[in-house]
Amino acid sequence: KKAIRCYEALLKKSPKHTTAMEFMAECLVQLQNSKEAITTYEKLIKLDSSSRLRSRLAALYEETGQSEKARMVSPPAVTEPPARNSQAQKK
Repeated sequence: KKAIRCYEALLKKSPKHTTAMEFMAECLVQLQNSKEAITTYEKLIKLDSSSRLRSRLAALYEETGQSEKARMVSPPAVTEPPARNSQAQKK
């Protein structure tokens, strides 16, 4: 809880400090405060919408029974390009 107070103080001075926001969200997760963690991640992905952060928020949504929100925020699946057929290249 002390760490959260430190992150809150830092975010008052620098509200767009994404690292502090992420660490605070993870502290909230560890304290089983999913509601506040979700709120923090929602603010965070407005500043940094990386797949890693969106995946973490989607997981929290799933854990709290918000499957539709999880699907909405989940990053798209990464697909590998089809392998080139070596026989086709010889023709």
